[in-house]
Amino acid sequence: MGADLLVPFQPIVTDFQSRRMLAVIGRLQPGVSLDRAAEILKKSAAAVAEAWPETHAGWTVAVAPFVDRIVSARARRILLLMALAVLVVLLIACANLANLAPEKQRPFVVIVSKTLAARQWPGESAVGKRIRPVVGNEISYWSTVIGVVDDIRQSALTESPAPTVYLPEYQYAWRRLFLLVHSEGDPAGILPAVRKAISDLDPTLPSDDIVPLATLRYQSLSLQRSVTIVILALAAIAVVLAAFGVYALLAYGVARRTQEFGVRIALGAERRDILRLVLVQGIKLTLIGEVIGIALALALSTSLRAMLFEVSPADPATYAAVAGFLMLVAVAACLVPGWRAAQVEPAHALRTE
Repeated sequence: MGADLLVPFQPIVTDFQSRRMLAVIGRLQPGVSLDRAAEILKKSAAAVAEAWPETHAGWTVAVAPFVDRIVSARARRILLLMALAVLVVLLIACANLANLAPEKQRPFVVIVSKTLAARQWPGESAVGKRIRPVVGNEISYWSTVIGVVDDIRQSALTESPAPTVYLPEYQYAWRRLFLLVHSEGDPAGILPAVRKAISDLDPTLPSDDIVPLATLRYQSLSLQRSVTIVILALAAIAVVLAAFGVYALLAYGVARRTQEFGVRIALGAERRDILRLVLVQGIKLTLIGEVIGIALALALSTSLRAMLFEVSPADPATYAAVAGFLMLVAVAACLVPGWRAAQVEPAHALRTE
């Protein structure tokens, strides 16, 4: 337990009067300034020195705020420097906030793709609607839709268009930016102008990775192109084999029916009728083969879905075109055997067993 002890003030007079010092801590009355207190104390010291000149001559009075005894002058200088540093940092932060304030005061707006608009607001206009997009892994601010644009395929042409939101660059800082530049004529002709525009914005930005969109599209389809070439090569071989097969089969049939054709001609059949007979027989065989081939193609077409672009695996127009082309090949293969059958001489055919 602590206690305060108050005793009367009695200065001790010694031979070392020049070293006498008395420190007093006091509280100023309201309205009394520090200079006024120093003036009063100096008058009191002068009166004491005049009354006892032998023992109190030469005494001085120094009045200072109590804080000066607690905080030294060196500490005050250090604190002042630290305060100035903090003030400078605050000024810089305030200046940056002031520069950003006009941008942040703009309303948050976005442009959406047709797929997103149809999914979020089916049967309605998306313009003027509000949406809260996800930027990276964070949910962004509520934004107003100001436009709707066509769908794009961001990664590959074989992918379905994904719902897309376009955000203003001034409201969202991106680590990577891809710029699309539209040009008239050869894209290579504008490369110097594009590099100069990038350098004018920031000389440290790299401008070497500039690729025409046609090149990117060509590179993105490299796998599909390779597979398509292989399939076309196999298909061409299959068509040639089918044509030779139809030709060989009809040629063999014509050779076996030589007597029949001779009898028909002898009985008054026209040679064009013989040609028509052979062609009809070849077309029937071709139709049977096409029906079987189309059924197998429909069963296996799902495995080629990833290789198709904006074409259904069961596209009727594609099947009709391929079937028509194969029919023309088959008819061409039937012409030679049919022409030979129409040229049979009745007398020669009747002598042939």
